[in-house]
Amino acid sequence: MKDSDAKRKAREPRSKAMPSGYVYLGQFIAHDLTRDSRIIDRTRSDPQQALNFRPPRLDLDNLYGDGVEMGLLSDDAGHLLLGQTSASSFEGSTRNTDHDDLHRDPDGMPQVADPRNDENLIIAQMHVLWSKLHNCLLDLLSQIPELAPDIPGKSLLERTRNFLIRHYQWIVWYDFLPHIVRLDVLKDIERNGPRLFGRRHTPSNPIAKLPAEFTMAAFRFGHSMVQQSYRIHSDRFLATRDLLKMTKLGGGIANRLPASYVIDWRFFFGRDSALINRGQSIDTFITEALYELGGADPQAFLAVVGSRPSNCLSARRAKLRLPEITLTRGSNARLPSGEEFATHFGYEPLPHKRIHAFPEDESFFKQAGMRGRTPLWYYLLREAAVEEKAEPATDTDSEPIQKLGRIGSRIVAETLYQVLSADRNSIFNAGKNWRPPIIELPSSRRSFRLRSMKDGVSLLRATN
Repeated sequence: MKDSDAKRKAREPRSKAMPSGYVYLGQFIAHDLTRDSRIIDRTRSDPQQALNFRPPRLDLDNLYGDGVEMGLLSDDAGHLLLGQTSASSFEGSTRNTDHDDLHRDPDGMPQVADPRNDENLIIAQMHVLWSKLHNCLLDLLSQIPELAPDIPGKSLLERTRNFLIRHYQWIVWYDFLPHIVRLDVLKDIERNGPRLFGRRHTPSNPIAKLPAEFTMAAFRFGHSMVQQSYRIHSDRFLATRDLLKMTKLGGGIANRLPASYVIDWRFFFGRDSALINRGQSIDTFITEALYELGGADPQAFLAVVGSRPSNCLSARRAKLRLPEITLTRGSNARLPSGEEFATHFGYEPLPHKRIHAFPEDESFFKQAGMRGRTPLWYYLLREAAVEEKAEPATDTDSEPIQKLGRIGSRIVAETLYQVLSADRNSIFNAGKNWRPPIIELPSSRRSFRLRSMKDGVSLLRATN
């Protein structure tokens, strides 16, 4: 599964994939759905601590924390705390150094609800992006309370949180998922409900735990989409290996992020398709920098991939391979094979000859222990590659892109459908008839409607 220049040349040209911003939005969503108990700690967290998995909800828990944490993460006015970047000597950098980094202590440790949001530069900047959206909406609601007449909350901070959560859930369902899953699958779920789940979850029958097929297989599609490098703003390209280092845990931050590493989100969600970073095709190849971090701190690497040594490999290993960790975790959890899953739910399994990517790999998959027993994660990546069907993301984003295959699309979309259905405050229940309102900026009289990540980037640019 480790990619290389030779493999890139040998296989067909990459399919056109979604903007890379959605790959990391998926990581942000994953951190929201599964809560890590390591919070606001000035010392390095112990990856061997048992994780505290809360009932899964799309409630920006990784941004706000619980009620106590929210007070520690915001100022007296209700703005979420952000950090100052360090002055940069990078040529051409004219960025404001204020409020563009995570809120950090003097030693550079992130003071955030979930330390995983400092795993790499892009996810850290994603946390900053959502914090800025909160602060922007808080300022708007303080001036225009009627912007959110039906949003509950005893304080301006609480109302803003609930207002942003509504927008976030809207973006997950109407912007993120259409970039990931097939539109016919999404429409069928909206019309007929879930097919894979034995029952439909509701607020009175909440979903207690996310299915392992989602957390350990289907929602790990993004690992194959990580690029070799990214254009983070007009003056800088950054290799993925360096992107992983630009965190406190990675050693690239002493106490503040250098200003020249602040991301310009127009290159990840912008409207100019020619300038956007696009993800690699969804397939069974992992870019070299993500595949193996030889010489890296094993504990740091395990924290990055969201794993624990007791569940997979010894933390004493000199080299840790991401696919090996993912496949071992799936095996330990006794996930069904791709063929078993397909057969159980009435899908025609992929033909055996379509499982391997190159002819020289065929003998490996012909082994008795592998034939018809393809690990689910690998199977779903391969499904996306061989069932390739480019289609538009949304009605307003008509450029055809590659998405997950039929089974991968269904696992991801049904799981998030169940999460929203089980939340009494979600846009499927209490906010069923809610729509993102038109936001008219008092300063410029420009109007926005926050329905997508593109809209969010545009709104912040207009208010900064």
